[in-house]
Amino acid sequence: MKKIISILVVEILYLTAFHFIIDFLQLGEMIKHFGAYSITAQIFLEEIPIIVLMLFLNHFIWKQKIIFKKYPLGKGLGVSFYTILMFCVAIGAGIYRQVGLGIFIALFVGAIFIGLAEEFVFRGLILGHLISKGKSLLFSMTVSSILFACLHLVNIFHQPLLNTFLQVLYVFPLGMFLAAIYIKTNNLMFAIFLHAMQDFAALVFTGGVSSQVTSLSAVLMDYALYLTLALIILYADSQQIANFKAFLKNIPAQLGDRSLPALAKNKILRSVLLVVALIFGIITNFWYVFAITSNVQRTLAAGKNHAVATQGNQVLGFTLLLSILFYLVVMTFFDYRKSNFCWLLIPVVGGPVFVIIALTKSVRPKFDQKVKRGNHQMIR
Repeated sequence: MKKIISILVVEILYLTAFHFIIDFLQLGEMIKHFGAYSITAQIFLEEIPIIVLMLFLNHFIWKQKIIFKKYPLGKGLGVSFYTILMFCVAIGAGIYRQVGLGIFIALFVGAIFIGLAEEFVFRGLILGHLISKGKSLLFSMTVSSILFACLHLVNIFHQPLLNTFLQVLYVFPLGMFLAAIYIKTNNLMFAIFLHAMQDFAALVFTGGVSSQVTSLSAVLMDYALYLTLALIILYADSQQIANFKAFLKNIPAQLGDRSLPALAKNKILRSVLLVVALIFGIITNFWYVFAITSNVQRTLAAGKNHAVATQGNQVLGFTLLLSILFYLVVMTFFDYRKSNFCWLLIPVVGGPVFVIIALTKSVRPKFDQKVKRGNHQMIR
């Protein structure tokens, strides 16, 4: 715990000193002379010294092991799907806002430095230290994510109180997701680039480092998305968790066959949840058609007042997100092959189609396939 306190003290003292020096030397006015590149200049000025300082202190004092193990290319692309998606969002935002190529590249590099600085501290040092000391996975992820969220309170110096409060709330589930990515891949670079692309998209879209989240519904969507993905990632790969702990503790990994919970092997429960998922999918489809029709009518009736239409879009988006997450949980919990996730790429109807195929037993969980194969061998 002393190591974590010392890491936080260094981080807080640095940020306090940085803002004091910026104000005292009036460097903010100098940064403005960079024009469109002022955001990147501010990022470089703030992040590069803390990266160097933390690397130096970890090398000579803390000596916390950071994991950068190789990860298979195919699986790496799957884990990086969200990272690639955020990069595409940034490209779309850049085209929409007509951001120049030079500024686009500068913001990209700046976002990399933000991701590197924050991931090295909170996932590399703090999460790694807690797990290496024998703390449980959930406890370590939660503590590091809470500290990660609380650090964003310093943003109150340059953005409204409401924005800062909501940012602290939505950063917590993101921290849990980033921790799961680090544990899953045994490589901090995946978490760094995912974090960087998240910030890159925000930088290009908003044109600044201030949080633009002003809606509690957006925060709830983040909780639903990131926490579900984090749980799915950790549930689906116990061997990588064992590897991660072994690498941090410098002990051999004790790997074995993945043991599913008893509920995941229960065929009755599986059938019941598949039926529930099908009913939920049918209701969602009807709601989707109804919501689109209603939104068009509201938009026409609202005229210049877009608040009503926007609220309807948020409810629709949240409903669709929950349906996708529900299918993901069912597929993962009952150990269906990850290739079945492709069904969810088909908008709205993909999930129900998968459920129908699963109910007809055209697609079986991996556990069922192993049992069936074992029975055939016994008969022979």
